[in-house]
Amino acid sequence: MDRELLDRSRASVAAIAAIVSDRLGRRIAITAEQLAAMLDEGCSAIEAVLQLFSQPFGTRPAVDLVEDYFRGRNPLRTRAVLHDSAIGYFPVNVGNLLFGLRELIEDAFKQHNVFDLYAKHRGDWVEEGAVAALQERLAPEEVHRNIEFVLADGRAVESDALLVCDRVALAIEAKAVSLTPRARSGDPARMSRDLTRIVADTVQQADRLRTTLARDGRLRVRDRNQAEFDFAHVRRVFPIAVTLEDVTSVTGSASAFVDAGILPSRRELPWIVSLFDLWVICEIAEGPAQLLHYLQQHEQAINLNMITASEELDLFMMFLDQGLYLGDHVDQDGNPTTELFTLSMTDPLDAYYLHQTGQRRTPAPKPRQEWSPKAFRELTTQLECERPDGWTTAALNLHQGDRNVRNEVATMVRRLARRTRLDGRPHDETRLFADSHSSFGVTGMSVGKGYTVDRLRERLLTWCRARKHLERTASWTGIGVIANRPGKVAVLVQLDEPWTDDPELDQLVATLQMRPAAEVATTRR
Repeated sequence: MDRELLDRSRASVAAIAAIVSDRLGRRIAITAEQLAAMLDEGCSAIEAVLQLFSQPFGTRPAVDLVEDYFRGRNPLRTRAVLHDSAIGYFPVNVGNLLFGLRELIEDAFKQHNVFDLYAKHRGDWVEEGAVAALQERLAPEEVHRNIEFVLADGRAVESDALLVCDRVALAIEAKAVSLTPRARSGDPARMSRDLTRIVADTVQQADRLRTTLARDGRLRVRDRNQAEFDFAHVRRVFPIAVTLEDVTSVTGSASAFVDAGILPSRRELPWIVSLFDLWVICEIAEGPAQLLHYLQQHEQAINLNMITASEELDLFMMFLDQGLYLGDHVDQDGNPTTELFTLSMTDPLDAYYLHQTGQRRTPAPKPRQEWSPKAFRELTTQLECERPDGWTTAALNLHQGDRNVRNEVATMVRRLARRTRLDGRPHDETRLFADSHSSFGVTGMSVGKGYTVDRLRERLLTWCRARKHLERTASWTGIGVIANRPGKVAVLVQLDEPWTDDPELDQLVATLQMRPAAEVATTRR
Protein backbone atom coordinates (compact mmCIF):
# COMPACT_ATOMS: atom_id res chain seq x y z
CA MET A 1 0.00 0.00 0.00
CA ASP A 2 1.23 3.52 -0.82
CA ARG A 3 2.91 5.00 2.28
CA GLU A 4 1.33 8.45 1.83
CA LEU A 5 -2.13 6.89 1.49
CA LEU A 6 -1.55 4.78 4.58
CA ASP A 7 -0.46 7.84 6.58
CA ARG A 8 -3.58 9.75 5.53
CA SER A 9 -5.75 6.79 6.48
CA ARG A 10 -4.12 6.56 9.90
CA ALA A 11 -4.80 10.27 10.39
CA SER A 12 -8.46 9.71 9.47
CA VAL A 13 -8.79 6.92 12.03
CA ALA A 14 -7.15 9.16 14.62
CA ALA A 15 -9.62 11.94 13.78
CA ILE A 16 -12.54 9.56 14.30
CA ALA A 17 -11.10 8.56 17.64
CA ALA A 18 -10.81 12.22 18.62
CA ILE A 19 -14.44 12.89 17.67
CA VAL A 20 -15.67 9.90 19.65
CA SER A 21 -13.73 10.87 22.74
CA ASP A 22 -14.18 14.65 22.76
CA ARG A 23 -17.22 16.64 23.86
CA LEU A 24 -18.77 16.62 20.35
CA GLY A 25 -18.58 12.85 20.30
CA ARG A 26 -20.18 12.68 23.72
CA ARG A 27 -23.03 14.90 22.53
CA ILE A 28 -23.66 12.74 19.43
CA ALA A 29 -23.32 9.43 21.23
CA ILE A 30 -26.33 7.92 22.97
CA THR A 31 -26.82 5.16 25.50
CA ALA A 32 -29.31 2.33 25.31
CA GLU A 33 -31.17 3.78 28.29
CA GLN A 34 -31.53 7.20 26.63
CA LEU A 35 -32.77 5.69 23.37
CA ALA A 36 -35.23 3.43 25.20
CA ALA A 37 -36.68 6.45 27.02
CA MET A 38 -37.02 8.37 23.74
CA LEU A 39 -38.82 5.50 22.01
CA ASP A 40 -40.73 4.26 25.05
CA GLU A 41 -39.39 0.75 24.51
CA GLY A 42 -37.80 -1.80 26.80
CA CYS A 43 -34.12 -1.20 27.41
CA SER A 44 -33.16 -4.85 26.85
CA ALA A 45 -34.68 -4.86 23.35
CA ILE A 46 -32.93 -1.58 22.45
CA GLU A 47 -29.64 -2.94 23.78
CA ALA A 48 -29.99 -6.09 21.67
CA VAL A 49 -30.57 -4.07 18.47
CA LEU A 50 -27.66 -1.73 19.19
CA GLN A 51 -25.33 -4.64 19.83
CA LEU A 52 -26.37 -6.20 16.51
CA PHE A 53 -25.36 -3.08 14.58
CA SER A 54 -22.34 -2.00 16.59
CA GLN A 55 -18.77 -2.99 17.23
CA PRO A 56 -16.46 -1.99 20.06
CA PHE A 57 -14.20 0.95 19.38
CA GLY A 58 -10.42 0.62 19.51
CA THR A 59 -10.14 -3.19 19.68
CA ARG A 60 -7.99 -3.54 16.53
CA PRO A 61 -4.95 -1.60 15.31
CA ALA A 62 -5.84 1.21 12.95
CA VAL A 63 -3.45 -0.07 10.26
CA ASP A 64 -5.22 -3.44 10.16
CA LEU A 65 -8.61 -1.77 9.72
CA VAL A 66 -7.36 0.46 6.92
CA GLU A 67 -5.68 -2.40 5.06
CA ASP A 68 -8.83 -4.53 5.37
CA TYR A 69 -10.89 -1.67 3.97
CA PHE A 70 -8.73 -1.37 0.86
CA ARG A 71 -8.99 -5.13 0.36
CA GLY A 72 -12.77 -4.80 0.24
CA ARG A 73 -13.48 -5.86 3.82
CA ASN A 74 -15.25 -2.86 5.30
CA PRO A 75 -16.16 -3.55 8.94
CA LEU A 76 -18.61 -0.64 8.87
CA ARG A 77 -20.63 -2.08 5.99
CA THR A 78 -23.05 -3.95 8.25
CA ARG A 79 -22.06 -2.63 11.68
CA ALA A 80 -21.85 1.13 11.26
CA VAL A 81 -22.11 2.05 14.96
CA LEU A 82 -19.11 2.28 17.29
CA HIS A 83 -19.54 1.43 20.97
CA ASP A 84 -17.54 2.92 23.77
CA SER A 85 -18.53 1.71 27.22
CA ALA A 86 -17.81 5.14 28.70
CA ILE A 87 -19.98 7.27 26.40
CA GLY A 88 -22.36 4.88 24.59
CA TYR A 89 -23.10 4.29 20.92
CA PHE A 90 -21.76 6.52 18.16
CA PRO A 91 -23.14 6.21 14.56
CA VAL A 92 -20.41 6.55 11.94
CA ASN A 93 -22.46 5.96 8.78
CA VAL A 94 -26.21 6.09 9.25
CA GLY A 95 -26.81 5.11 5.61
CA ASN A 96 -25.10 1.76 6.12
CA LEU A 97 -27.61 0.87 8.83
CA LEU A 98 -30.33 0.60 6.20
CA PHE A 99 -28.27 -1.45 3.75
CA GLY A 100 -26.84 -3.65 6.47
CA LEU A 101 -30.22 -4.45 8.00
CA ARG A 102 -31.30 -7.01 5.39
CA GLU A 103 -27.94 -8.75 5.32
CA LEU A 104 -27.86 -9.18 9.11
CA ILE A 105 -31.44 -10.44 9.20
CA GLU A 106 -30.80 -12.92 6.38
CA ASP A 107 -27.70 -14.22 8.15
CA ALA A 108 -29.83 -14.80 11.24
CA PHE A 109 -32.47 -16.66 9.19
CA LYS A 110 -29.78 -18.96 7.79
CA GLN A 111 -28.71 -19.87 11.30
CA HIS A 112 -32.31 -20.74 12.30
CA ASN A 113 -33.17 -22.88 9.23
CA VAL A 114 -35.96 -20.62 7.98
CA PHE A 115 -34.07 -19.01 5.11
CA ASP A 116 -35.77 -21.03 2.32
CA LEU A 117 -39.20 -19.92 3.48
CA TYR A 118 -37.98 -16.35 3.75
CA ALA A 119 -36.35 -16.46 0.30
CA LYS A 120 -39.64 -17.49 -1.34
CA HIS A 121 -41.53 -14.73 0.44
CA ARG A 122 -38.78 -12.25 -0.52
CA GLY A 123 -39.09 -13.15 -4.20
CA ASP A 124 -42.89 -12.88 -4.13
CA TRP A 125 -42.65 -9.51 -2.39
CA VAL A 126 -40.23 -8.09 -4.98
CA GLU A 127 -42.43 -9.32 -7.83
CA GLU A 128 -45.61 -7.95 -6.28
CA GLY A 129 -44.01 -4.58 -5.54
CA ALA A 130 -42.64 -4.20 -9.08
CA VAL A 131 -45.86 -5.21 -10.83
CA ALA A 132 -47.99 -2.98 -8.59
CA ALA A 133 -45.80 0.09 -9.27
CA LEU A 134 -45.77 -0.44 -13.03
CA GLN A 135 -49.50 -1.19 -13.13
CA GLU A 136 -50.29 2.02 -11.29
CA ARG A 137 -48.17 4.14 -13.63
CA LEU A 138 -48.93 2.41 -16.96
CA ALA A 139 -52.49 1.03 -16.47
CA PRO A 140 -51.79 -1.83 -18.95
CA GLU A 141 -54.63 -3.63 -20.74
CA GLU A 142 -53.22 -7.07 -19.92
CA VAL A 143 -51.30 -8.40 -16.92
CA HIS A 144 -50.14 -12.02 -16.96
CA ARG A 145 -48.56 -13.34 -13.76
CA ASN A 146 -46.36 -16.39 -13.21
CA ILE A 147 -47.04 -18.04 -16.52
CA GLU A 148 -45.02 -20.42 -18.67
CA PHE A 149 -45.03 -19.87 -22.42
CA VAL A 150 -44.34 -22.71 -24.85
CA LEU A 151 -42.14 -21.74 -27.77
CA ALA A 152 -42.50 -23.11 -31.30
CA ASP A 153 -39.69 -25.62 -30.67
CA GLY A 154 -41.41 -26.94 -27.54
CA ARG A 155 -39.20 -25.21 -25.01
CA ALA A 156 -40.86 -23.37 -22.15
CA VAL A 157 -40.10 -19.81 -21.05
CA GLU A 158 -41.15 -18.75 -17.59
CA SER A 159 -42.17 -15.19 -16.90
CA ASP A 160 -42.82 -13.67 -13.50
CA ALA A 161 -45.04 -11.07 -15.14
CA LEU A 162 -45.87 -9.81 -18.61
CA LEU A 163 -47.57 -6.42 -18.86
CA VAL A 164 -49.04 -5.43 -22.22
CA CYS A 165 -49.78 -1.76 -22.80
CA ASP A 166 -51.06 -1.19 -26.32
CA ARG A 167 -48.11 -2.14 -28.59
CA VAL A 168 -45.51 -2.31 -25.83
CA ALA A 169 -44.88 -5.28 -23.54
CA LEU A 170 -42.84 -5.32 -20.33
CA ALA A 171 -41.36 -8.70 -19.36
CA ILE A 172 -40.60 -8.57 -15.64
CA GLU A 173 -38.31 -10.89 -13.72
CA ALA A 174 -38.00 -10.57 -9.96
CA LYS A 175 -34.39 -11.25 -8.99
CA ALA A 176 -34.42 -11.15 -5.20
CA VAL A 177 -31.07 -12.93 -4.82
CA SER A 178 -28.48 -11.16 -2.69
CA LEU A 179 -24.93 -10.31 -3.61
CA THR A 180 -22.57 -12.35 -1.49
CA PRO A 181 -20.20 -10.59 0.92
CA ARG A 182 -17.25 -11.45 -1.35
CA ALA A 183 -19.04 -9.88 -4.33
CA ARG A 184 -19.73 -6.76 -2.27
CA SER A 185 -16.03 -6.58 -1.43
CA GLY A 186 -15.20 -6.37 -5.14
CA ASP A 187 -14.10 -9.97 -5.78
CA PRO A 188 -14.32 -10.19 -9.62
CA ALA A 189 -15.07 -13.92 -9.80
CA ARG A 190 -17.81 -13.83 -7.18
CA MET A 191 -19.28 -10.60 -8.62
CA SER A 192 -19.41 -12.25 -12.05
CA ARG A 193 -21.17 -15.31 -10.64
CA ASP A 194 -23.72 -13.26 -8.72
CA LEU A 195 -24.50 -10.98 -11.66
CA THR A 196 -24.90 -14.01 -13.92
CA ARG A 197 -27.81 -15.11 -11.74
CA ILE A 198 -29.42 -11.69 -12.17
CA VAL A 199 -28.61 -10.90 -15.79
CA ALA A 200 -28.01 -14.01 -17.90
CA ASP A 201 -31.37 -15.74 -17.35
CA THR A 202 -33.31 -12.51 -17.91
CA VAL A 203 -31.46 -11.78 -21.18
CA GLN A 204 -32.03 -15.34 -22.44
CA GLN A 205 -35.74 -15.26 -21.59
CA ALA A 206 -36.15 -11.82 -23.18
CA ASP A 207 -34.40 -12.95 -26.39
CA ARG A 208 -36.69 -15.97 -26.69
CA LEU A 209 -39.77 -13.87 -26.00
CA ARG A 210 -38.80 -11.23 -28.58
CA THR A 211 -38.01 -13.89 -31.20
CA THR A 212 -41.29 -15.73 -30.66
CA LEU A 213 -43.41 -12.58 -30.78
CA ALA A 214 -41.67 -11.36 -33.94
CA ARG A 215 -42.06 -14.71 -35.68
CA ASP A 216 -45.44 -16.00 -34.48
CA GLY A 217 -47.21 -13.02 -32.93
CA ARG A 218 -48.72 -15.26 -30.26
CA LEU A 219 -47.73 -17.22 -27.18
CA ARG A 220 -49.16 -20.51 -25.98
CA VAL A 221 -49.46 -21.02 -22.25
CA ARG A 222 -48.49 -24.39 -20.81
CA ASP A 223 -51.49 -25.26 -18.70
CA ARG A 224 -54.47 -27.58 -18.75
CA ASN A 225 -56.30 -25.54 -21.39
CA GLN A 226 -53.26 -24.80 -23.60
CA ALA A 227 -54.60 -21.25 -24.04
CA GLU A 228 -53.08 -18.94 -26.64
CA PHE A 229 -52.57 -15.20 -26.32
CA ASP A 230 -52.48 -13.05 -29.43
CA PHE A 231 -49.67 -10.51 -29.23
CA ALA A 232 -49.36 -9.78 -32.94
CA HIS A 233 -49.87 -6.10 -32.20
CA VAL A 234 -46.85 -5.87 -29.84
CA ARG A 235 -43.95 -4.01 -31.43
CA ARG A 236 -41.60 -3.39 -28.49
CA VAL A 237 -40.61 -5.65 -25.61
CA PHE A 238 -38.76 -4.13 -22.65
CA PRO A 239 -37.26 -6.74 -20.30
CA ILE A 240 -36.90 -5.60 -16.68
CA ALA A 241 -34.91 -7.38 -13.95
CA VAL A 242 -36.00 -6.04 -10.56
CA THR A 243 -33.61 -6.63 -7.68
CA LEU A 244 -33.14 -5.69 -4.05
CA GLU A 245 -29.56 -4.68 -4.81
CA ASP A 246 -28.39 -1.35 -6.22
CA VAL A 247 -26.15 -2.63 -9.02
CA THR A 248 -26.36 0.40 -11.32
CA SER A 249 -22.63 1.09 -11.22
CA VAL A 250 -21.80 -2.38 -12.57
CA THR A 251 -24.70 -2.85 -15.02
CA GLY A 252 -24.24 0.17 -17.24
CA SER A 253 -22.51 -1.46 -20.20
CA ALA A 254 -23.49 -4.30 -22.51
CA SER A 255 -19.88 -4.89 -23.58
CA ALA A 256 -18.74 -5.16 -19.95
CA PHE A 257 -20.94 -8.23 -19.49
CA VAL A 258 -19.44 -9.83 -22.58
CA ASP A 259 -15.90 -9.02 -21.41
CA ALA A 260 -16.67 -10.55 -17.99
CA GLY A 261 -18.01 -13.74 -19.57
CA ILE A 262 -21.52 -13.20 -18.18
CA LEU A 263 -23.04 -12.98 -21.68
CA PRO A 264 -21.70 -14.96 -24.65
CA SER A 265 -22.20 -12.10 -27.10
CA ARG A 266 -23.35 -8.50 -27.30
CA ARG A 267 -27.07 -8.40 -26.44
CA GLU A 268 -29.72 -5.86 -25.61
CA LEU A 269 -29.58 -5.74 -21.84
CA PRO A 270 -32.64 -5.70 -19.62
CA TRP A 271 -33.27 -2.72 -17.40
CA ILE A 272 -31.69 -3.90 -14.15
CA VAL A 273 -33.17 -1.77 -11.40
CA SER A 274 -33.62 -2.02 -7.66
CA LEU A 275 -37.20 -2.20 -6.45
CA PHE A 276 -36.73 0.98 -4.41
CA ASP A 277 -35.48 2.98 -7.41
CA LEU A 278 -38.33 1.58 -9.51
CA TRP A 279 -40.85 2.86 -6.95
CA VAL A 280 -39.32 6.36 -7.09
CA ILE A 281 -39.16 6.46 -10.90
CA CYS A 282 -42.77 5.26 -11.27
CA GLU A 283 -43.93 7.92 -8.81
CA ILE A 284 -41.94 10.79 -10.32
CA ALA A 285 -42.61 9.97 -14.00
CA GLU A 286 -45.27 12.34 -15.28
CA GLY A 287 -47.17 9.65 -17.17
CA PRO A 288 -46.97 6.33 -19.01
CA ALA A 289 -45.43 7.90 -22.12
CA GLN A 290 -42.55 9.46 -20.20
CA LEU A 291 -41.81 6.22 -18.36
CA LEU A 292 -41.77 4.22 -21.60
CA HIS A 293 -39.53 6.84 -23.20
CA TYR A 294 -37.10 6.52 -20.28
CA LEU A 295 -36.98 2.74 -20.83
CA GLN A 296 -36.22 3.30 -24.51
CA GLN A 297 -33.53 5.94 -23.91
CA HIS A 298 -32.01 3.90 -21.07
CA GLU A 299 -31.77 0.84 -23.32
CA GLN A 300 -30.03 2.82 -26.07
CA ALA A 301 -27.58 4.42 -23.62
CA ILE A 302 -26.59 1.09 -22.09
CA ASN A 303 -26.24 -0.69 -25.42
CA LEU A 304 -24.08 2.14 -26.79
CA ASN A 305 -21.79 1.74 -23.76
CA MET A 306 -21.46 5.51 -23.36
CA ILE A 307 -22.77 6.45 -19.92
CA THR A 308 -21.44 5.56 -16.49
CA ALA A 309 -23.71 6.28 -13.55
CA SER A 310 -23.14 5.52 -9.88
CA GLU A 311 -26.89 5.47 -9.21
CA GLU A 312 -29.95 4.73 -11.32
CA LEU A 313 -31.65 7.84 -9.96
CA ASP A 314 -28.78 10.03 -11.20
CA LEU A 315 -29.46 8.69 -14.69
CA PHE A 316 -33.20 9.28 -14.30
CA MET A 317 -32.68 12.84 -13.09
CA MET A 318 -30.35 13.47 -16.04
CA PHE A 319 -33.18 12.23 -18.26
CA LEU A 320 -35.59 14.71 -16.66
CA ASP A 321 -33.11 17.57 -16.73
CA GLN A 322 -31.81 17.26 -20.28
CA GLY A 323 -32.91 13.99 -21.83
CA LEU A 324 -30.74 10.99 -22.68
CA TYR A 325 -30.52 11.59 -26.40
CA LEU A 326 -27.00 10.56 -27.43
CA GLY A 327 -27.10 11.17 -31.18
CA ASP A 328 -24.67 14.07 -30.87
CA HIS A 329 -22.05 11.69 -29.45
CA VAL A 330 -22.02 8.94 -32.10
CA ASP A 331 -20.53 8.86 -35.58
CA GLN A 332 -22.44 8.22 -38.81
CA ASP A 333 -22.11 4.45 -38.25
CA GLY A 334 -23.63 4.67 -34.79
CA ASN A 335 -20.39 4.14 -32.87
CA PRO A 336 -19.76 6.20 -29.71
CA THR A 337 -17.31 9.07 -30.01
CA THR A 338 -17.12 9.89 -26.29
CA GLU A 339 -17.90 8.56 -22.83
CA LEU A 340 -20.15 10.34 -20.36
CA PHE A 341 -20.17 10.14 -16.57
CA THR A 342 -23.19 11.36 -14.62
CA LEU A 343 -22.44 13.38 -11.53
CA SER A 344 -24.80 13.39 -8.57
CA MET A 345 -28.08 14.90 -9.76
CA THR A 346 -30.47 13.79 -7.03
CA ASP A 347 -30.48 16.93 -4.84
CA PRO A 348 -33.93 18.05 -6.13
CA LEU A 349 -35.23 14.53 -5.60
CA ASP A 350 -33.83 14.38 -2.07
CA ALA A 351 -35.35 17.77 -1.24
CA TYR A 352 -38.77 16.68 -2.52
CA TYR A 353 -38.87 13.47 -0.48
CA LEU A 354 -37.42 15.10 2.65
CA HIS A 355 -40.30 17.59 2.55
CA GLN A 356 -42.85 14.87 1.79
CA THR A 357 -41.69 12.87 4.81
CA GLY A 358 -41.63 15.88 7.14
CA GLN A 359 -37.82 16.06 7.45
CA ARG A 360 -37.61 19.39 5.60
CA ARG A 361 -39.65 22.50 6.37
CA THR A 362 -39.12 24.35 3.10
CA PRO A 363 -41.42 23.02 0.36
CA ALA A 364 -39.66 21.43 -2.61
CA PRO A 365 -41.37 20.85 -5.99
CA LYS A 366 -41.77 17.41 -7.46
CA PRO A 367 -39.08 17.00 -10.15
CA ARG A 368 -40.38 17.14 -13.72
CA GLN A 369 -39.13 17.55 -17.28
CA GLU A 370 -39.42 21.32 -17.30
CA TRP A 371 -37.99 21.81 -20.79
CA SER A 372 -40.81 19.90 -22.48
CA PRO A 373 -43.24 22.47 -24.03
CA LYS A 374 -46.80 22.93 -22.75
CA ALA A 375 -48.35 22.08 -26.12
CA PHE A 376 -46.44 18.81 -26.22
CA ARG A 377 -47.54 17.92 -22.68
CA GLU A 378 -51.15 18.50 -23.69
CA LEU A 379 -50.78 16.28 -26.77
CA THR A 380 -49.14 13.51 -24.74
CA THR A 381 -51.77 13.70 -22.02
CA GLN A 382 -54.55 13.38 -24.59
CA LEU A 383 -52.96 10.25 -26.10
CA GLU A 384 -52.49 8.75 -22.63
CA CYS A 385 -56.11 9.41 -21.64
CA GLU A 386 -57.85 8.35 -24.87
CA ARG A 387 -55.37 5.55 -25.76
CA PRO A 388 -56.08 5.10 -29.47
CA ASP A 389 -54.50 2.10 -31.18
CA GLY A 390 -50.74 2.63 -31.46
CA TRP A 391 -50.51 5.44 -28.92
CA THR A 392 -47.51 3.93 -27.12
CA THR A 393 -45.22 3.67 -30.14
CA ALA A 394 -46.49 7.05 -31.34
CA ALA A 395 -45.53 8.53 -27.97
CA LEU A 396 -42.10 6.88 -28.16
CA ASN A 397 -41.59 8.50 -31.57
CA LEU A 398 -42.79 11.94 -30.52
CA HIS A 399 -40.70 12.00 -27.33
CA GLN A 400 -37.41 11.59 -29.19
CA GLY A 401 -37.13 15.24 -30.15
CA ASP A 402 -35.59 18.13 -28.24
CA ARG A 403 -37.66 21.10 -27.03
CA ASN A 404 -37.86 22.77 -30.44
CA VAL A 405 -38.79 19.57 -32.25
CA ARG A 406 -41.42 18.68 -29.66
CA ASN A 407 -42.94 22.13 -29.89
CA GLU A 408 -42.92 22.02 -33.70
CA VAL A 409 -44.68 18.64 -33.79
CA ALA A 410 -47.23 19.56 -31.09
CA THR A 411 -48.20 22.83 -32.78
CA MET A 412 -48.11 21.46 -36.33
CA VAL A 413 -51.80 20.49 -36.51
CA ARG A 414 -52.86 23.80 -34.97
CA ARG A 415 -51.02 25.70 -37.73
CA LEU A 416 -52.64 23.46 -40.35
CA ALA A 417 -56.09 23.94 -38.80
CA ARG A 418 -55.75 27.73 -39.08
CA ARG A 419 -55.00 27.37 -42.80
CA THR A 420 -58.01 25.09 -43.25
CA ARG A 421 -60.29 27.54 -41.47
CA LEU A 422 -59.08 30.30 -43.81
CA ASP A 423 -59.51 28.49 -47.14
CA GLY A 424 -61.71 25.49 -46.26
CA ARG A 425 -59.26 23.03 -47.85
CA PRO A 426 -57.41 20.04 -46.30
CA HIS A 427 -53.77 20.70 -45.42
CA ASP A 428 -50.95 18.41 -44.39
CA GLU A 429 -47.34 18.70 -43.28
CA THR A 430 -44.65 16.02 -42.91
CA ARG A 431 -41.41 15.87 -40.95
CA LEU A 432 -38.77 13.14 -41.12
CA PHE A 433 -36.56 12.63 -38.08
CA ALA A 434 -33.39 10.59 -38.39
CA ASP A 435 -30.13 9.85 -36.62
CA SER A 436 -27.53 7.09 -36.78
CA HIS A 437 -29.67 4.37 -35.14
CA SER A 438 -33.31 5.16 -35.95
CA SER A 439 -35.65 7.13 -38.15
CA PHE A 440 -39.35 7.89 -38.11
CA GLY A 441 -41.77 10.30 -39.67
CA VAL A 442 -44.68 12.44 -38.52
CA THR A 443 -47.51 13.67 -40.73
CA GLY A 444 -50.03 16.21 -39.52
CA MET A 445 -53.32 16.74 -41.36
CA SER A 446 -56.29 19.06 -40.93
CA VAL A 447 -59.67 18.94 -42.69
CA GLY A 448 -62.79 21.04 -42.64
CA LYS A 449 -65.80 20.39 -40.44
CA GLY A 450 -67.59 18.76 -43.38
CA TYR A 451 -65.30 15.74 -43.04
CA THR A 452 -66.31 12.79 -40.89
CA VAL A 453 -63.74 11.15 -38.63
CA ASP A 454 -63.83 8.01 -40.78
CA ARG A 455 -63.15 10.00 -43.94
CA LEU A 456 -60.26 11.81 -42.22
CA ARG A 457 -58.85 8.49 -41.03
CA GLU A 458 -58.97 7.03 -44.55
CA ARG A 459 -57.24 10.07 -46.04
CA LEU A 460 -54.55 10.24 -43.32
CA LEU A 461 -53.88 6.49 -43.48
CA THR A 462 -53.37 6.63 -47.23
CA TRP A 463 -51.01 9.59 -46.88
CA CYS A 464 -48.99 7.97 -44.07
CA ARG A 465 -48.64 4.61 -45.88
CA ALA A 466 -47.30 6.40 -48.94
CA ARG A 467 -44.97 8.65 -46.93
CA LYS A 468 -43.59 5.78 -44.87
CA HIS A 469 -42.88 3.76 -47.99
CA LEU A 470 -41.25 6.69 -49.77
CA GLU A 471 -38.95 7.47 -46.84
CA ARG A 472 -38.19 3.76 -46.16
CA THR A 473 -38.71 4.05 -42.41
CA ALA A 474 -39.87 1.40 -39.94
CA SER A 475 -42.27 3.70 -38.10
CA TRP A 476 -44.63 6.53 -39.01
CA THR A 477 -47.04 8.62 -36.95
CA GLY A 478 -50.04 10.48 -38.35
CA ILE A 479 -52.07 13.06 -36.39
CA GLY A 480 -55.34 14.30 -37.82
CA VAL A 481 -57.60 17.13 -36.59
CA ILE A 482 -60.82 18.73 -37.71
CA ALA A 483 -60.22 22.45 -38.16
CA ASN A 484 -62.87 23.73 -35.79
CA ARG A 485 -61.41 21.58 -32.96
CA PRO A 486 -57.62 21.96 -33.46
CA GLY A 487 -56.78 21.09 -29.84
CA LYS A 488 -58.24 17.59 -30.05
CA VAL A 489 -56.63 14.70 -31.95
CA ALA A 490 -59.49 13.29 -34.02
CA VAL A 491 -57.43 10.49 -35.61
CA LEU A 492 -54.13 8.81 -34.77
CA VAL A 493 -52.48 6.62 -37.39
CA GLN A 494 -49.48 4.62 -36.24
CA LEU A 495 -47.61 2.37 -38.69
CA ASP A 496 -44.90 0.14 -37.18
CA GLU A 497 -44.42 -2.58 -39.78
CA PRO A 498 -40.88 -3.10 -41.17
CA TRP A 499 -40.26 -1.53 -44.58
CA THR A 500 -40.48 -3.91 -47.57
CA ASP A 501 -40.60 -3.55 -51.35
CA ASP A 502 -44.20 -3.07 -52.46
CA PRO A 503 -45.14 -2.26 -56.09
CA GLU A 504 -48.63 -1.13 -55.05
CA LEU A 505 -47.18 1.44 -52.64
CA ASP A 506 -44.73 2.54 -55.34
CA GLN A 507 -47.71 3.25 -57.55
CA LEU A 508 -49.52 5.07 -54.72
CA VAL A 509 -46.50 7.34 -54.20
CA ALA A 510 -46.42 8.11 -57.92
CA THR A 511 -50.17 8.77 -58.02
CA LEU A 512 -49.94 11.21 -55.12
CA GLN A 513 -46.87 12.83 -56.74
CA MET A 514 -44.99 12.74 -53.46
CA ARG A 515 -41.44 13.96 -53.08
CA PRO A 516 -39.09 13.10 -50.15
CA ALA A 517 -39.70 15.14 -47.02
CA ALA A 518 -37.07 17.55 -45.73
CA GLU A 519 -35.01 15.77 -43.10
CA VAL A 520 -34.97 17.22 -39.60
CA ALA A 521 -32.31 15.67 -37.36
CA THR A 522 -33.36 15.10 -33.75
CA THR A 523 -30.96 16.77 -31.36
CA ARG A 524 -30.68 17.38 -27.65
CA ARG A 525 -31.84 20.77 -26.41
